[in-house]
Formats: sequence, C-alpha cells, structure tokens
Amino acid sequence: MFRLKPPVSADKLLFSGTDLRRLLEALATGGAVIAFQYIGHREPKKSCETANQLLIIVTAISLMIMAVFFALKYPILRALFGDVDNNVMNSALTYLVISEVSYPFLGLYSAGAALFRVMKRTNITLWMAGLPAPAE
Repeated sequence: MFRLKPPVSADKLLFSGTDLRRLLEALATGGAVIAFQYIGHREPKKSCETANQLLIIVTAISLMIMAVFFALKYPILRALFGDVDNNVMNSALTYLVISEVSYPFLGLYSAGAALFRVMKRTNITLWMAGLPAPAE
C-alpha cells in the first residue's frame, strides 16, 4: 500500500484555510467599497476614517482567528481527524501554526490591496505581490 510521508499527509489532512482567507478578503473588499463611496462623494476625510477602521477591524478579526486556533489547535485537529499517526499529527500541528501566524498579514495585505485598487493605484498592489507593474 502507498503511504505518504508525514508532512505530505498532514498537508492533505489539514484544510487549507481558504475559507478564512476568503472571509478576510470579503471583509477587506466590503470596507474598500465603502471607502470608495466616500471618495466618489468627494469626502476624503470620511474615506480616510473608513480606511483606518477597515485596517483596524481586519487586523482585530485576523488576530482573533489566530488566537482561537492557537488556543484550540489540539481539540480542533483531534475533532477533525481523530486518531492519526503521531508523526502526521505533529506535522499537521506545525502546518496549522504556520498557517495561522500568516492570517494577520494576509488580512492586512487584502485590506491594503483593496484600498489601493479603489484609489486606482494598482501598481502598488502589483508591487506588493512581487509582480512588475506595467509602465504608465
């Protein structure tokens, strides 16, 4: 029978967290839309307030998600997968910790990228992603 190495098995067992990333992206996009409405109404002060609130809220929510997963990582993995090999569980724990540490950064990136898009500064978004920006 074909057996995967523990890190590969852990990666396959553990959900990728895409739903949590989508939640942060949706939150960031919604906040950016509100900021864009203020830009369209020529209310820059309210637009800046909205952008600041968006960054604070996205950071707070992503930190809460990270804290919940850190506090409940063992029960979550045991509930999802039951009894698996210890090597696989250790690899899954490592993968989960690394994934959860990234959520605040992904949230801030999503919020920043959404805000730069509504300000029509997509070259900054491309630069943040490590892609070359097209010549203007």
